[in-house]
Amino acid sequence: MPRYPEDAPNLLIVDDDSTIQRLLEMAAKDQGWRPETAGNGHEALSAIGEATEAVVLDHGLPDMDGMEVLSRIPERFPDLPVIMLTGLNDAETAVKALRAGAADYLTKPFELKRLFDILREIRR
Repeated sequence: MPRYPEDAPNLLIVDDDSTIQRLLEMAAKDQGWRPETAGNGHEALSAIGEATEAVVLDHGLPDMDGMEVLSRIPERFPDLPVIMLTGLNDAETAVKALRAGAADYLTKPFELKRLFDILREIRR
């Protein structure tokens, strides 16, 4: 018997921009994911559950930055892969995110195909 319902969200999309949320949510559904969205870090941390297979996390959030959210995820879900998104084209931020445990790092604007290729690899 499964540990969670088959329709439980398995991809968490965290971004405070509702347009990006909707775009990623539609694309995720097209790729076979069951997405859930959160608009800030506190919502994100509350939404992560046993069924969550991956998190797409924006760096710039209104209540706490994505790096703080990234650092808190392993406390409850140490093996949960996180892909960090950012509008900053900054190598130092990318290195910090990867060292903090991000599975990958994409700079906005990014190609949806690239994001879902990464997610497909994570899922294997």
